[in-house]
Amino acid sequence: MSSGPISHIGTLYNTTNQGFSNMDLIRELLDNSLDANASEIQIHMIYQPETSTYLITVGDNAQGMTRETLQTSLIINNRKDACDDKNGLFGFGGIAALFGLTLEGGGKATMLSKINGETINELLLDFPSIIRNNNITYIAHEVSVSMNIMWNNYAVNKNHGTLIILECNPLLVSNMIEQLPLENLGRTYYAYIDKNIKLTLMVNGKLLTEIASNNVIDGNNATYTKKHEINVWKKEQDVIAEFKNGNGTKVHFDLEEKKAKPTNNLYANGYREIGKISYTNSVKFNLIDKTTNWPIYDGGYYLKRNKKVINKIEIPYPTSGDYAYKDLRASSKHLVEFTTNLDPLFGIQVNKSKIDKNLINTVIFKTLEHLAMDFCKKYWDRIKQPIMPRPTAPVTPVTPRPVTPAAPRPAAPVTLRPAVTPVTPVTPVTPRPAAPVTPVTPRPVTPVTPVTPVTPVTPVTPRPVTPVTPKKGDELEDLQVKMAILATTPKPPTFTFPQPNPVPLPQPILQQLPSIEQLIEASENHTNYLKKLKNIETLKNSKTLQIYTLQCEVKIN
Repeated sequence: MSSGPISHIGTLYNTTNQGFSNMDLIRELLDNSLDANASEIQIHMIYQPETSTYLITVGDNAQGMTRETLQTSLIINNRKDACDDKNGLFGFGGIAALFGLTLEGGGKATMLSKINGETINELLLDFPSIIRNNNITYIAHEVSVSMNIMWNNYAVNKNHGTLIILECNPLLVSNMIEQLPLENLGRTYYAYIDKNIKLTLMVNGKLLTEIASNNVIDGNNATYTKKHEINVWKKEQDVIAEFKNGNGTKVHFDLEEKKAKPTNNLYANGYREIGKISYTNSVKFNLIDKTTNWPIYDGGYYLKRNKKVINKIEIPYPTSGDYAYKDLRASSKHLVEFTTNLDPLFGIQVNKSKIDKNLINTVIFKTLEHLAMDFCKKYWDRIKQPIMPRPTAPVTPVTPRPVTPAAPRPAAPVTLRPAVTPVTPVTPVTPRPAAPVTPVTPRPVTPVTPVTPVTPVTPVTPRPVTPVTPKKGDELEDLQVKMAILATTPKPPTFTFPQPNPVPLPQPILQQLPSIEQLIEASENHTNYLKKLKNIETLKNSKTLQIYTLQCEVKIN
């Protein structure tokens, strides 16, 4: 354990919990060189076959450091005042980079620095020993022979500058080389590169790449660009972001009403201006030739602190509107340049290469969104194709033909008809005398003798009859069997009701009714027909014929 109130090894390990990626740690070292006003920075990745490790060197041509300055440069948490010319603030990124890139202390880190005309100074950070002893001690001294060779081989300027040497795992280096094209260092440091500051990456003595500028706004290539100056005012915890609208009126975005409203007498109401934001909107979008448009994945809000583009916040792809407008909105770029005194409102933390959108002040971010949306809508209104009516075919005027006056036709002579002969009167026809009609004598109607009411029959108790089993035989035998069965079946009792007085029927109706003899003859004819059927089995199986036969027999009886 450390003898003091602070655990040195715990402090070192805490540097690895700040969300730094390996490239973020490289950026911390680049920031330190740029803060020292270096005009050229070289990063070398050198494989060491004898130890199966890689060396990463970061060298610059700045003015260099004395031994005292070299020792104080690595004091942990040695905070500095915010400065618009420097990237450093917390005094934490340098030591975090040295410790993190050596795989959390598995290797060593050496710093060499030289001022013009003086000797080379060396500071060794033996992290394995620091972890064992839980004690950090910085002792700078004159360069050793082995480190002097490294200076001569990899120093950017042999007369002055700084060279950092890190012992790294080969896997870490290979991953960094693969991720390098995605890191877009040219976009992060474009403001420095545009001022002729050179950044070079070398692998085993061969040039890997020279970082080229990737200007976010690219005003010379954009099809539409607009700039805003946003003044940030604060009163206790209340923040107002003031800007000018298209009419030149000072307004601010109201969160409740979700629109811009005029601002009046902020200073008189107790607000104080605490910083400025330079806000630039740009887009390259063409409805005709879409191949030159900026890609959608490049669109977003680019946050630039001092001269370094810290982070990009993606623009969610719109879910409504015209498809072309969606692409325009998603591919637009919005550069947000703010000063260091606005760090608390932008949520700047130890890792200055990242910004959490959720930590940005809501008023400021909603104002940025409002201006970006207004920018895209105005440009869309300028370039969108209006809905034109369908063209109609031109109508060729018809030249009227000259009308030739027709010659008058000679009138035909009118022949007068002779006078109408008077009609001879028709002699009236004498009607023939009609023959007398002999009246038809109606036939006398014989009165119907009333029927004597039937005396009710006393029901007879049926005698038990042994059922007769039908025998196979011809058709006549089967019919006799059925009639025997019917005769032995007891008849239901009959009931006598009072009969109404008979009404005499007309003679023609009585003559149409069949007599008893005719009914018996019809029944016998039907019975003879049944006897002529050849297939007696069909007669047995047909229930319909059996029932009909029994009904006929009942009528006969």
